[in-house]
Amino acid sequence: AHAIETRLELYGEKPVAELLALLTGEEALGWLNGKLEQLPLERWLEQAENRPVRSLIELWKASVLGFIPVLTERTLRLIAKGIPAAMQAVDLPGLVEEQVSRFPIERLEEVILSVSGKEFRAITWLGVVLGGIIGLLQSLLLLLGGVG
Repeated sequence: AHAIETRLELYGEKPVAELLALLTGEEALGWLNGKLEQLPLERWLEQAENRPVRSLIELWKASVLGFIPVLTERTLRLIAKGIPAAMQAVDLPGLVEEQVSRFPIERLEEVILSVSGKEFRAITWLGVVLGGIIGLLQSLLLLLGGVG
């Protein structure tokens, strides 16, 4: 462990190119170019071009399908843990109270009357109709009772 720390102190501030040159004995860029030329990149690209997409997906399909439920469960658990803190941070009751207190009373009255105006008219007409029906029934009962 001490030897590693000593090496890190010795080489820790040096650029990667200089360290690579020390290790390989040649210039870093030239050494890397030589290694890259040895790779069969053209053959790999030709194989990749002719490969069906399905074969690439099949390699990862099982692991992805197995990981989705775990990821979903963890995400939902994280969200569930964060909801109380978010609700406390938002302070919804205080926010609603503040917005209501800032809302002009005149505008609130207009909104209530515009919404309830139709209902009040409907209730009035319903009262008229019901009163008329009840009045007719009473009149009929009186006429029938008075005759007998």
